[in-house]
Amino acid sequence: MSLCRVISTAQVPRYESITAPLLLIAGSDDKTASIEGCDAILQAYSTIKSLKHIEVLDGIGHWHCIEAGGVVAQHIKNFVLGENDQSYLGT
Repeated sequence: MSLCRVISTAQVPRYESITAPLLLIAGSDDKTASIEGCDAILQAYSTIKSLKHIEVLDGIGHWHCIEAGGVVAQHIKNFVLGENDQSYLGT
């Protein structure tokens, strides 16, 4: 109950003031955090386009690390090493 209260009263971050590189990993079957919501966050970041990326994991829900831990790890590794597939650049 405490966690729900914190989430429900949290303020929306000022994404437009963030310029750090961003990798956003989303599940195509996530019922909690929609792809549209994730994309809106991606677009709101002030990070330059080439440094912000979204990866949508097909058939994966909200628990990315449990449902596809190896895939998540590989995307994080690629992002950190700068080996990003340009096909998933944010628009």
